[in-house]
Amino acid sequence: MSHNRWLKLLLGAALTVVVAYAVVTHMDKVRANVSQRDSIQYWAAGKFLIHRDNPYDVKGTIELEWQQGYAQDRPVLVRTPPWSLFLFLPLGLANAFWGWLLWMAVSVASLILAMRLSWNMFGKGENTRSVFLFAGYLFAPVLACLEAAQIGFVLLIGIVAFMVFETEQPFLAGAALIRFETASTGIFLGGLSFSHANIFASDSESLLILWCACRQAK
Repeated sequence: MSHNRWLKLLLGAALTVVVAYAVVTHMDKVRANVSQRDSIQYWAAGKFLIHRDNPYDVKGTIELEWQQGYAQDRPVLVRTPPWSLFLFLPLGLANAFWGWLLWMAVSVASLILAMRLSWNMFGKGENTRSVFLFAGYLFAPVLACLEAAQIGFVLLIGIVAFMVFETEQPFLAGAALIRFETASTGIFLGGLSFSHANIFASDSESLLILWCACRQAK
C-alpha cells in the first residue's frame, strides 16, 4: 500500500476519533439540540410508519416532537410524497437521538459517494483533486445542510447517480430519480412559503432536463 494511501487512512481514522470524541463529550447538549434539527421530522415520520399511523398527522407529529424537547407551536412535517416515505422507516426503529445519528451517517456517506462519482465524471487531473475536494466539502451550503440535518444530500446523490447511469443504464438512472424527486418534491412544497427553496427545486429539475438535452445532442 502506498504512502499516500496510508496517510489518507490515518487521517480518516483520526477524523473519526475526533468526531466520536466530540459527540461523546457533548452528549447531553447534542441530545438537547436534536429536536431543533430537520431530522426530527424524518424520525417522527418513521415512528408513525412503524406503528402504522399517518406520518402527515399534524397533531400527532407536534405531540411527538414536544416529547423530544421541541419548543415551537408549529410542527415540522415531512412534505415528501407517500411513495417515498420508506426512506424514513429505519429512523423509526430508534429514538430521536439515534435516528439523528443514523441520518447524519447516511448524509455523510451520500456526500462522500457523490463527491467521488463527481470526480470520476468531471475530474481533470490529480493536480486539481485537492482543490476539488476542498471546494466540495467546505462549500458553505454543504456545512449548513449537515449542521441542520437536512435532506439535501438525498437530493445530491439522486442527481449525481442519475448523471452516472443515464447513458448506459437508463433503468438505474430512473431509479436514482426516486431519491431526487423525494427531496425536490419536499423542497417544492416547503417552498410554497419559502420562495428560495421553491426556486432551488425548480432550478434543479431544469438543470437535469438541460443535462439530458446536452447529452442527447452529443
